[in-house]
Parts: sequence; structure tokens; C-alpha cells
Amino acid sequence: MNILVVGGDGLIGKAVSDYIVKTEEELGVIVTTTRRKTSVPCSTIAYLDLLKPEDFSIERKFHFAFLCAGINGFEACEGNRLSWRANVDGIIDIAMRLIEDQAFVVYPSTQAVEWSNSSYARQRAQVEAVLLATREAAIVRIGRVNAQNSWSCGRALMQTALMRKPGVYYWEDNNVRSDALRFVAKRS
Repeated sequence: MNILVVGGDGLIGKAVSDYIVKTEEELGVIVTTTRRKTSVPCSTIAYLDLLKPEDFSIERKFHFAFLCAGINGFEACEGNRLSWRANVDGIIDIAMRLIEDQAFVVYPSTQAVEWSNSSYARQRAQVEAVLLATREAAIVRIGRVNAQNSWSCGRALMQTALMRKPGVYYWEDNNVRSDALRFVAKRS
């Protein structure tokens, strides 16, 4: 089984990659993407710039794809013309090509899509709508992720992929303790 982690050197993408590498070795090849000149602790690294997604060639069949890359955060997206191109156009371009090639897509989003009118939340909501319409993707609306709870977030994203059920799911960390983390599915 081949897995693609788009944004494998970011906090969430690295958590997914690390979880897979350490617990699911029999799954097969893990490919991570980055636009940075850093090393990612995975078997294969590919360059991807979400502002130029057409330059990214998908050279193998992936069973699962985690779309963790983008310009993240309210402040980073507000007034940033490039954030829509990367976070919406770039992610949707990659997602649609992967889905067309039979991959099941997991998209970490934000719970802010439910209450915020920020650029960041609107961008995430737009991607969610497009992916949900395909019926080949799961959206995981994440509360707050930090270095202390990212491993559990990575685990929850992988568990979502393995269920292979389209829909919207929630991951929350109320106590920032690994034994208190909750992964709750919302009925669509």
C-alpha cells in the first residue's frame, strides 16, 4: 500500500509520517512532499509547490493521500493573495488528480470553518466542499495541534484513512494528554 503525505515536513504531516513509519511498516511506501530544503524522516521525498501544482507529477498509484500542506493560520492567510492559490487551488488540483487515480484522500481541516469568517476558514471550507462532493475523501476538523499532541493527531488521521469512509470527522485535544485525546466521528 502506497501513502502520500503532502506537507510531510509540517507539524501535522510529520506526525502522520512518523506514526506510519513507527507503527504501520507493512503498509508499504510512504512518499512525502515538501517545498523546503529540509530532510523528512521517510523513505521518499518529492518536491511540491502548491502555487505550481501542475509541476508535480504523480508517478505511482497511492492508496491514501494526506493533504497536510498549505499556508496555515488566520494571520498568515488574511490579506495574503497567494494563500487562496496554495490552500484552495493547489490542494484541489492535487486532490482531484489523486482521487481520479483511485486514492482515498484525508484532508486535515479546522473546526473554525463552523464559526469563523476569516480567510483561513473560508479557504478550508471551500476545499472541504469540493472534496466531500467527490465521495472519495474524509475531512478531519482539528481543534488545536501542538508538539505535545501531534502524535495522537497523526494516529487519528491514519485511522480515518483506514476506515475509508467519506465524511466529516472531528479530532479534539481537551487536556493535552495523550490518554485524554478524543477522536469523535460526526454523522454527516
